[in-house]
Amino acid sequence: MWAVSSPNPPVTPPSSECPVWESQTAYTANACVTYQGNEYKAKWWTQGQKPSSSNVWELQSEPPVEPPVEPPVEPPVEPPVEPPVDTNCPEWDASASYSAGRCVTHDGTKYEAKWWTSGEVPGVANVWKEKSSVPVDPPTGDCPQWIGDKTYTGGECVTFDNAQYNAKYWTNTGARPSESQDWTLVATLSPKPLPPIPEEPVEGYIVWKLGTVYQAESIVRHGQVLYFAKYWNRNEEPSHLSSGAWVVLGRVPLDPPVFQTTISSEPAPLPLPMDPAEVGHQETKTTYYEYDQYRRLIASTDSRGYTTQYRYDAAGNLVLEVQPNGNVLRYEYDANGRLLTTTLPDLTTITRTYTDGQLSTFTDEAGYTTYFNRNIAGQLTSVTGPQLGSVALAYSPTGKPSGAYDSVSSENYTFDALSRMTGIQYADHAVSFEYLPGTALKTRATAPAGSTRWSYNQDRNVTEQRQTIGSNLYNVRYNWQQSQLTHVEYPSGTQIAITYHQGELTGITLNNQVLIEHVEVDSAGQPITWRWANGTLWYANQNLNGAPYEIAMPDQQRKYRYNEQRLVVGYQEGSESVTYEFDNHDRLVGVTNGNNDYRYQYNVSGTRTSSSKNGIVTAYTIDPMTNRVTAVEGPDGKRTIAYDSSGNVLTDGITELTYNSSGRVSNITNAAHTAHYQYNAQNQRIVKIVDGIETHFIYDNDFQLLAEHTPHNDHWKEYVWYEGKLIAFIDKTPTQTATYYVWTDNLGTPRYLTDSENGNVVWQWRGEAFGAHQANEDVDGNGYNVKFNLRFQGQYYDAESGFHYNFHRYYSPALGQYLSVDPTGIFGGHQVYQYTGQNPVNYTDPYGLWKDPRDIFDDALDNPNSSSGTDGPKNAFQHCFASCMMRVHNGSAMALAMGDAFELINWLNGDSTEECLMDLQNNTLGAHIADMIDRDGSDEQIYSDCESLCQAAGSAGILKHLTETDL
Repeated sequence: MWAVSSPNPPVTPPSSECPVWESQTAYTANACVTYQGNEYKAKWWTQGQKPSSSNVWELQSEPPVEPPVEPPVEPPVEPPVEPPVDTNCPEWDASASYSAGRCVTHDGTKYEAKWWTSGEVPGVANVWKEKSSVPVDPPTGDCPQWIGDKTYTGGECVTFDNAQYNAKYWTNTGARPSESQDWTLVATLSPKPLPPIPEEPVEGYIVWKLGTVYQAESIVRHGQVLYFAKYWNRNEEPSHLSSGAWVVLGRVPLDPPVFQTTISSEPAPLPLPMDPAEVGHQETKTTYYEYDQYRRLIASTDSRGYTTQYRYDAAGNLVLEVQPNGNVLRYEYDANGRLLTTTLPDLTTITRTYTDGQLSTFTDEAGYTTYFNRNIAGQLTSVTGPQLGSVALAYSPTGKPSGAYDSVSSENYTFDALSRMTGIQYADHAVSFEYLPGTALKTRATAPAGSTRWSYNQDRNVTEQRQTIGSNLYNVRYNWQQSQLTHVEYPSGTQIAITYHQGELTGITLNNQVLIEHVEVDSAGQPITWRWANGTLWYANQNLNGAPYEIAMPDQQRKYRYNEQRLVVGYQEGSESVTYEFDNHDRLVGVTNGNNDYRYQYNVSGTRTSSSKNGIVTAYTIDPMTNRVTAVEGPDGKRTIAYDSSGNVLTDGITELTYNSSGRVSNITNAAHTAHYQYNAQNQRIVKIVDGIETHFIYDNDFQLLAEHTPHNDHWKEYVWYEGKLIAFIDKTPTQTATYYVWTDNLGTPRYLTDSENGNVVWQWRGEAFGAHQANEDVDGNGYNVKFNLRFQGQYYDAESGFHYNFHRYYSPALGQYLSVDPTGIFGGHQVYQYTGQNPVNYTDPYGLWKDPRDIFDDALDNPNSSSGTDGPKNAFQHCFASCMMRVHNGSAMALAMGDAFELINWLNGDSTEECLMDLQNNTLGAHIADMIDRDGSDEQIYSDCESLCQAAGSAGILKHLTETDL
């Protein structure tokens, strides 16, 4: 407790100007509250965290000490002097939660938490370690910098990474004092300011080289950045992404400077060209680039003649981008080249601040700020924001992530010696993973809802997937020839066979009957035409920029229109014309579709504030503290939306939701239905029980839904995919089987089903752009409803709630947003509830994240500067480009996870260490480049910036490649 005890009778303290703390109230930074007689001030945004037990609150005052009461006869009684309360290390509270590094006192001893904990007794539980008292001032005497290739004897003192250590005994060479049991920490030193960037000597800055020894306080150049050595090191590559031996000193100044950007130097937008006539499928895509005398990109012109222009400051930072439509983006940096401010075309700004060279705050266009806290090693320990709530992160002694915790859920991770995740422990259940020896290929994944096993051939292709759900076993078998998939057997016995000619797919059969034939593909292997078994032709023609502009539909073609930003602005399908309108943030604000007119409005940060259909308005109430939608009022009345402290929707005013300890929806209840959901170890929903009827779901290795089975009546629904495109739907009962052809739009969304026998349209899903409309399940009017539940890419329609299951989250078409925050947090885009950045007619989100990684890698592979070969400059560009886009779209964690994990897999599968290090270096550079363009922009903007800057890095010789050509 914070209060000081007193033997005197209680005296009512004077009233405080700070209101009493309430658990349901959200408080912003510097808010003042009263709790248990003490006043506290919030350090940052918070909700539900007790002032007495959370480091988000700062104690402002102790309760007033009343003067001693003089009894009428006895002399004054002096109160006993109580020992001072250590506010930095308070008494342990069994009901409080403590994050890694928090200090508590228990039974007179101070302890420090190794990771997040609650209710575990210090001195008993392994989560606590005794906190040593290390003097702040250094000891007297000689204490030179530690040298890694030297052996020390007992009692010798060294300085290492701003601290001093004494050797306990004879030490091992290379044993770092902070990581080795050979050393005892004796003092921490006051931080020294970094030296100024030195003037470039005549012979140039020292360039970092692998294998060279660098002493503490050395300054080296790596790429276009100068780094300062914190301690002796060898083979530690400088990077601002790591927290190792190097710290960023600043960017290398250019000499002479190009120019300082001023209004007079801002280029005017170039006249827009006339769109070229496009007929049929276009294979040739050409982009033109223009560079200044310092090999920096100043203009790029696409195949249709649209030009984007770029300008730089004296240090070489991109400060200005003029888009083809005249929109201007501006960027400001600090002295170390870190992006501070992005000014968007409507003059709103996104700002960032840094502490010790790392991002510490991010403020969006509306002024909502997210805070990032780090430990002494620079690792992110917590993220707190108005929509996210607060998430704490923990790490193992080796630096690997060991856990993540918020107010309603917790996750603890375990890894093996190859850094493969072997398990996740949640509050009420655990999942585990097993691997093929020496590889990253999973052989088993186990969760309470069921387990999955995989078998592989000698080429490490999956030959069998065995999924157990309850007492049901579902086997999927695969056959391969020269690593090309030739046959798939579904759990029900359905047989899919794929035929090839000279390595190219030519047809697919279903149970030995033709499904599609006469398949033709483009140079990237993507299908451009085929014929169904009933003779119907399907095709998809691309324009000069590689985007689909003509797609076959059942009765006519759909032809898309694009603007200069490569956004779809409408389409023509038969006599129907649809037009889309966007704001300066590329958010959809209007749709005109025949007799229907839809309008959408957003606040500054992009949260929807209203929608309307033909003038009938639905209004959204926004909580100004959290930027969350709290109520919706329209023609059907008003409904209130409630959230838990982690930002999960508990009710949308119609349906109530509960979540399991891994943050997944486990139950929903409304007036009509009750449903229960279960998930496997990969977080795929595999069980759905609605009003007592149980359905099981089976996925393939690309996370695509392969089949669903209702055991009580042996009803199967099966899906056939080709290159990520859904082509057929099979509805099978014990007495009959129906096969339907699936017609998808430019984004892969199913729009029509046709009967495989006569080609009649039997199902269609069209209407409101965000999906808030019901499918027509009986288009042909024969009285039979076709129950087909796939919607936007990666989404499954739940009739019991109206929500769409979207892998990591659930999407509400009625609200036009997700029901929980993005699992990647703000790293997935700073608007954590939005679906596709409020632009569902141009983008997809099949995983419930911000951007489909498959799209990113496809973009990287399709780029004319890329090569699928190895070791050469085009392959280097490909790694840089993909990593850049991944970081912008899905955040640094996803970029590192996807890029570095792939390189680990490649190394385990036989790539040389040199090849993998080369690719990792190019991935890292791509992530660096992404920091220059980290903003809420359109796909075209992100694509263009990553493309141009990675190409410029290649031209400047910064990208690493082993050969001059791609092998």
